[in-house]
Amino acid sequence: KSNVFYPKQEKLEMDHCEILIAGYGVSGKAAARLAAFLKKSYRVLDEKEQPELPDALAPWNAADPLPCRFQTAVLSPGIRAGNPLLKQIEAASDRVIGELEFAAENTDCPLIGITGTNGKTTTTELTTVLFQAAGEAAESAGNIGAGLSDGVIAHKNGSVDRLIVEISSFQLERAESFPVEVAAVLNLASDHVDRHGSMEEYARVKFVLANSARKAVVLNTNLIREREMFLKTDVPVITFSAYDESADLTLKNGWICWHGKPFFDFHSAALKGRHNAENMMAALALLVAEKGEQMFGNIAVLDALKNFAPDHHRAECFLEKNGIRYVDDSKATNPHAVNAALEMFRSADGRKNILLLLGGLDKDMNFKELIPYLGSVKKIFLAGECRQKVASALAGCCEMEDCGDFRSAARRMCVEATPGDVVLLSPATASMDEFKNYKERGNCFKEIVREVTGA
Repeated sequence: KSNVFYPKQEKLEMDHCEILIAGYGVSGKAAARLAAFLKKSYRVLDEKEQPELPDALAPWNAADPLPCRFQTAVLSPGIRAGNPLLKQIEAASDRVIGELEFAAENTDCPLIGITGTNGKTTTTELTTVLFQAAGEAAESAGNIGAGLSDGVIAHKNGSVDRLIVEISSFQLERAESFPVEVAAVLNLASDHVDRHGSMEEYARVKFVLANSARKAVVLNTNLIREREMFLKTDVPVITFSAYDESADLTLKNGWICWHGKPFFDFHSAALKGRHNAENMMAALALLVAEKGEQMFGNIAVLDALKNFAPDHHRAECFLEKNGIRYVDDSKATNPHAVNAALEMFRSADGRKNILLLLGGLDKDMNFKELIPYLGSVKKIFLAGECRQKVASALAGCCEMEDCGDFRSAARRMCVEATPGDVVLLSPATASMDEFKNYKERGNCFKEIVREVTGA
């Protein structure tokens, strides 16, 4: 397959260049902006035509050596091991790193790192808000937006003094370390095993971040096994849990407690569900690790905690009409995330009240993990590429209907819903069988709901 190899500047020498940007997606474009800001020479390599890069040298075949030598290749997380392109990139480069590493080695900005299977974005956004409430010019970066590189540029321009970085396993898989002041590993559940090969390797990659922390590590107490296997640092560990009262931060009688002492009424918060209580605890732990225990009594911080609301597509109840609630949880791309939503929206009286849309692009998920949480599900509507695998895993657990495609499933749910029901999109899968990303999937769901209900 031909790829196109681009220079940034027409007059650069052809035999040597400082940076190769391998993959011109979101992170690649951010890395290119930082390279330009640092006045480093660079080229861009991508499998697609890039109209915004008009100075194409020539089509290039991945079987041929690259026509240039590079000091550093900045690799897109989308380029997997085994891609023939990767061999040529490695052969032509003194070293191959990711965009996060490239950005981090070009800044002295204090970094807070957050990883885990679920809750990364909510915790990153909330941690940013809490640091802002404590008086810092903090900004979210990394997997949450355009890349860490843009945050580094903002810091160099003086508009940011701390970066709160959401980090995926894809971004860590080539890294030996990632320099952060404090790191949080929120949770680990079956996800991306198709990419990493095993849960053990997935966990090891996540703990690269924890082992890089200079001041403290924040961990869920349910990561006991992974902590014993992979944590190799002597910095203090702050623990949290909404279930284990031995944790440093825990939930007791509806209050978030620090070493058993209550300081925040969780029922007063805009965020709901035990999983969000854990996201709150992790954000608080990150703040306290940097700024001290006095933050637990900081009025501005507690107000920010109370008023913070999640972004779109995360257990978002976007419509209530005729006694029916409609929820967009398109961000739930694995069973662990779906289970959290089922807990959040289950009926208090034990009635089966949830119509659930499952299915999409499989990531080698174990859908049987859903079974203990299906007690409140009235019916499952199956859609997408892996719907037959889901049906097989959940056979006999509750009523199911194979709707074929996503849009048909969404319409069927709306038609069958009755007062008191929750119509829940929480698919446990990736979206790329029918959509560009989870946001497009969530927006499609909302459009169909509004069309069918006349809202």
